[in-house]
Amino acid sequence: MSNVRDTRVTTAGRDLNILLAVGRKRLADAHFAHAMQLIEHAGASMPAPRALDIYSRLHHLTEEEFRALKNRVLVAYARRALSDGETPATFIGINGDADWDITATVFQRLKKRLKGRQNLELRRWVEMHSGRVEAELIAIHVENVIRLLGSLGEMSPIADAVRLYMETMGMRNTLYEALSIATADRLFRDQDEGAVSLPAKRAANAAGGGSRKQRAKRTARAGEDPSVAVESK
Repeated sequence: MSNVRDTRVTTAGRDLNILLAVGRKRLADAHFAHAMQLIEHAGASMPAPRALDIYSRLHHLTEEEFRALKNRVLVAYARRALSDGETPATFIGINGDADWDITATVFQRLKKRLKGRQNLELRRWVEMHSGRVEAELIAIHVENVIRLLGSLGEMSPIADAVRLYMETMGMRNTLYEALSIATADRLFRDQDEGAVSLPAKRAANAAGGGSRKQRAKRTARAGEDPSVAVESK
């Protein structure tokens, strides 16, 4: 592991940083889309700030990730309000961060406690939504690890690439096994599909008599006019 990491950082650290920056952007986009989905689905039952806090805890966002996500969500709601001719229920703090204006009437109307059947339905939906989000995040992580493997070299151990990726991305250790399995499975399926595609293509060509060019050559050798033979096909 250490040899792979040292080589990567000393010889092409810039490539690694760019790759990881792209990976973080893809993860941030996914978090934004799913957080907005959760906020809007739960909007009749809880205030948006609470829904966003729940999303952050469920998906183990770091303080920095949560701060970036909150700012992005707030900007989206502010733009939506302005486009509708309303006053955004947000404000800009002295540190430059956007935040919710919890005194706004829209949040006063939404501030309810979950209870009864509504509570159970929302809880079940949040459980299913969280599973869907985590599955998509794993898929994005797999894509990022595969790109990292391409940069390290195709024969680099998958385990080393996963560890390097998780360390540099600051991911929790409990995801290591799941990410390793998912990455190995994806690479195996890609390799298997590639191995099958060539024989399948050859079999298809054989069944169809080959390409027009090949058929023309065969008819030419048989003493026929290639142009007539191809046209007749």
